[in-house]
Amino acid sequence: MKYYQELTVLSDAEISENQIWSKVYHQLHIALADQMDDGGKGRIGVSFPGYINERNIKLGNKLRIFARDEKDLAEMDIKKWLRRYQDYVHITQIRLVPGRLKGYAIYRRYHSEPNPSQKARRYAKRHGIDYDEAIKLFPIESQNTNLPYVQMSSETNGQKYRLYVEKIMCNSAVDEGFGSYGLDNRSTVPEF
Repeated sequence: MKYYQELTVLSDAEISENQIWSKVYHQLHIALADQMDDGGKGRIGVSFPGYINERNIKLGNKLRIFARDEKDLAEMDIKKWLRRYQDYVHITQIRLVPGRLKGYAIYRRYHSEPNPSQKARRYAKRHGIDYDEAIKLFPIESQNTNLPYVQMSSETNGQKYRLYVEKIMCNSAVDEGFGSYGLDNRSTVPEF
């Protein structure tokens, strides 16, 4: 990954940073899906330079979009995709990744286990029993995912879901491509 663009979510009194992230990341997801090879992986990955997963869990207000070639970022044209949100997001020009790096990181999507209520609904539907009966079969566990996330909504059914993002530091670069969220379980992006 040799080139990047940085997006900064600007603070606004009328709309929260989380709401802006939701809208911006939704558009980014569509842009990334648009540039992907048929059935393959994409050439563009993302990072969150302000990512914190300790006491104060958050993604931060910056996002970096990385590509091997400047042409890939130019063709995606993120400014076009985020035109509606220009009052809420600052986008830099395409830049070279600096020579000095802190290392590399994998940013991947984390899938949390379904909660007991979801399991019971699915079980009741599949086995033709009442929800109240099904809920007795699943013990209530405390489900606490301590990872930052972006609130998303599905294009197909309008359902809201959380896109949990997990960060793992690495010593070396791996480039096997990225999914339509700019995330991957093995591919890394530079940290600086």
